[in-house]
Amino acid sequence: MVLHLSPEGRELMARFSRHQRSAYEFITADRPECERLEFARLMLKYVASQDALRDRSPGA
Repeated sequence: MVLHLSPEGRELMARFSRHQRSAYEFITADRPECERLEFARLMLKYVASQDALRDRSPGA
């Protein structure tokens, strides 16, 4: 079975994405570019680790 987002769901996801981008830009506005990039890299690594945790079998 494949689920698809409704137009309202796609708009909600787009708003959430814009909010995340805005928050990142606000939080890192006074940081040097190298720190902003490092922060983004570490956040992506963190999210990937969460995905791996979610995907592991129960009781592991």
